[in-house]
Amino acid sequence: MDAGQNPAGYDAAVSLRDGGASAKESAAVVSSSMFGLSSQADTILCMAVAEIAKHEELRDPLAQKGIAKALVGVIQRSLVAGGADRTEGLTHAFRAIGNLCFDHDENRALVLESDGVVAIRNGIAALLEDPASQVRPDTALSHAAAAGVVLNLATGNDTAFEACTNTDLPGLIAQLYVEAKTEIENAMAVRTAVLFWKDTKLLDTLAQHGGVERLINALEEEVSDPDADGSGCEDCITLIRQICQEDHRLTAFRPAKIDQKLQALVTCTCLPVASIAATAYAVALADDVCLNTALSKRGLSVELKRATEWMRRPHERPEDWDIPSAGAIAVGNMARTAERSIEVLDDHDVLDALFAMVTSDKSGLQYAALGAIKNLAIPQANKEVLVGRGVMECVNIVLESPQGALQYLGVSLVRSLCMSKQAVPGVVSLGGPSLIPALLRLSASEEQAVRSESTRALGNLCRNAVDDVVIGQLSRGIPTIVTQLSSEHKILISEALLALVSLCGRGIPDVTAALEAAETRNATLQCLAQCSEQTLACNALTLIGALGVPTSKAELDEVDSALTSAAQMGPLVSEQCVKVRSVLGL
Repeated sequence: MDAGQNPAGYDAAVSLRDGGASAKESAAVVSSSMFGLSSQADTILCMAVAEIAKHEELRDPLAQKGIAKALVGVIQRSLVAGGADRTEGLTHAFRAIGNLCFDHDENRALVLESDGVVAIRNGIAALLEDPASQVRPDTALSHAAAAGVVLNLATGNDTAFEACTNTDLPGLIAQLYVEAKTEIENAMAVRTAVLFWKDTKLLDTLAQHGGVERLINALEEEVSDPDADGSGCEDCITLIRQICQEDHRLTAFRPAKIDQKLQALVTCTCLPVASIAATAYAVALADDVCLNTALSKRGLSVELKRATEWMRRPHERPEDWDIPSAGAIAVGNMARTAERSIEVLDDHDVLDALFAMVTSDKSGLQYAALGAIKNLAIPQANKEVLVGRGVMECVNIVLESPQGALQYLGVSLVRSLCMSKQAVPGVVSLGGPSLIPALLRLSASEEQAVRSESTRALGNLCRNAVDDVVIGQLSRGIPTIVTQLSSEHKILISEALLALVSLCGRGIPDVTAALEAAETRNATLQCLAQCSEQTLACNALTLIGALGVPTSKAELDEVDSALTSAAQMGPLVSEQCVKVRSVLGL
């Protein structure tokens, strides 16, 4: 319905907008019944409400009149209209709702009650899909209003925020940012985008449609001012950091110009910008295309030299840690293949820099450096080299850390090193008398990941240690290992079983006595009775056989009964039961 069909409604709207009344007087006049008379009148009313709602004290009376619901109706009707009417209706309805919802939960509730989130979502999608938007002069205002209404609706209101994230609105906000052509569009879109900084739809859209380059361009603009402190691009930094969290988004960093921009930004004097540039560059090397491009253009030695320089940057304050950590991350990513890992280890400066980070008292640096050292320890050829170069000093430091993440990396490194029989003697001797007690202590950690890796490290030691003294030390931990047989975590049970099997085969009296004292056979029988997987049951049966013939008839009968029951699990277990019976003479 146009103005000619409803002149009274149109005139009332114009009067409200242009009548010269104060905002308070206009707020008293406006009502829900004034909406829906014509598209032009709706647009003018939206313009008037947008101005009235700028006044904080007038949002309450507008809420009491249900104006927010009426504005959602304007969006719904505008979606049916076409051309300029639709764009104008959506633009000014967004402005009005955005101003009403600014720090006002009652108006937000009204929007939610009237399916306003879906209407807003559909309105933004319509603006983005409009082919005329590329040339329409009011597109900047429309897109800024679209981002602004979501920002004001969802900020500080969990219900509204969740309603937005249950749709693809965050992805549409990312699209608004990618397509922004003016400063006002860009500023509003990035402010709204960072509100959803953990949303996968937002981050994936930014990564897939050129958002990363725009964010990096914003960093370049920030540092063009020699006095910049990074505060002008905190939102961009947050979004880049989040995009870097998932490997599948790293394809966004493949363009050569992004590689070059990041390298240049690391050298700038603005620390926040230099830090995120270094982090993004280093993390992007986890993408094979990014890594191969860097190595083909500059070579491994140049990349290692750059990473070493970053690792040796001063890092007295926590805000200084990002660039050294990025250097370690870069090394870790370059060492992801065995062949290249061996080449990296040939560079003594790299390992010295990594060790220096671990021996510092700065947990952030320790974490990054240990991750790189773990990758360097993967090839069999590197394990002995690392032990000989002093890696156990690093291990002992982190095993005493109160932080679970560092403990995990430390025991995981020990587990990796102890996969090599040749490296185990050095691990034990250079690890010193505190190593095995530390592993036993951590195998009882409250953190499941630490407990699991510690048990696996002990298992590798049990299998590959040849020194009876070391075995004797390990035997003191048998009660701790046996308790893992009642764990809810299958990998813990499996590793404990394998470790105990290795100890059984040693024939050392102290070990045998410790196994008996810990009632290992009873614990294993209980574990077998609860096993639901054939592989795990077979490991338990192997331990029952390794423990030897029970000394009493009652125990022998108990084992016999357990074997009979276990054989029903399947052919694999049944076959293992036959072997155990043969070993025990049953």
